Amino acid sequence: MPVISVDAPHAGALLVELRDTMRTIPELPDGLRPGTFEEAYAIQDELRRQGGWGTGALKVGCTSEFAQQALGIDSPVVGAVADTMTFAAGSTIDRSLFHHDPLLEGEFAVRLAVDIEDAAQLDADARSLADAVAPSVELISSRFDGVLGASGPSTVADNVANGGLVLAEPVEPPADLASLGVTLTSADGEIAAGTGAAVLGDPYRAFVFALRHEVARGRAIPAGTWVTTGTCTGISPCPVGAEVTATYDTLGVLSFTVS
Repeated sequence: MPVISVDAPHAGALLVELRDTMRTIPELPDGLRPGTFEEAYAIQDELRRQGGWGTGALKVGCTSEFAQQALGIDSPVVGAVADTMTFAAGSTIDRSLFHHDPLLEGEFAVRLAVDIEDAAQLDADARSLADAVAPSVELISSRFDGVLGASGPSTVADNVANGGLVLAEPVEPPADLASLGVTLTSADGEIAAGTGAAVLGDPYRAFVFALRHEVARGRAIPAGTWVTTGTCTGISPCPVGAEVTATYDTLGVLSFTVS
């Protein structure tokens, strides 16, 4: 078993308190700051346990080489979105719910079709494990002074800097997500664009990566769980007060406003 030197319960409690009071800090203090990603996940487990909210979605981050280099890691990372911060397309979302003006990531969300309790179940074709896909936009906003977080491990502990998630109506999962285009726009024009290929070459890979992570942490995953698979469009500032529209080729369109 990996050695956990950090005080994970107290670090998790501090992150909960920062969420509840809308405070930010530069970094987790000595004794509570994870030095490894295993320690970071131990803190994240405590945050999720102590937070008092349900899981609106699992999230995968750092699915690009650039993002991994920024955090000093060589693989994606996993966090969770609080159900209280999961919004339907068309919502007007109060800016005061976020510690910072959020950043935008255009992503695919994939919904799990079956209960998962054993890693062997994940050897099936990834598409067969999904019963729906939806356009989604992740809203990034950390509990640290920097909107993208602090050190790599501390950011992972903080649910990978998740602020919230906007979900559109689900549709039948297409066989191919990698080739689908995603474009974010506002009244001022295009904000960002990309394709599913930016997500580990195929968003379904990120979907299974998150499921394997949860099973490895000893958590069963119920059917109906959403997994948001990582950004197709990079990370962009959110134009607060303006409607943002995300267009997903054949999957649909979602709009929302942070105001």
